[in-house]
Amino acid sequence: MEDRHFADLIAQHFSGVIDEWQLSTKVTTIGTDNAFNMINAVKKMPYQSLPCVAHAFQLSVKKGMDEAGASRISYTGCSDTLEFNVHHD
Repeated sequence: MEDRHFADLIAQHFSGVIDEWQLSTKVTTIGTDNAFNMINAVKKMPYQSLPCVAHAFQLSVKKGMDEAGASRISYTGCSDTLEFNVHHD
């Protein structure tokens, strides 16, 4: 399936959930990862897209550690710490 069609399906799903939960007057922004299909899905809707800062940070840390030749064990520890801090506030 082409990316643009997948973005249409995501937008339809988001809209369906928003309607089902009667949130259309309360939602202004949808937070997403940085995947093009997610960003494009939100662009098809009357909401703003807010990229996930933690996801961008994790990708930056991984790239930096990969370039520095850091071990997988070190990266896993950083990733677990970031995930814990983001999801358990």
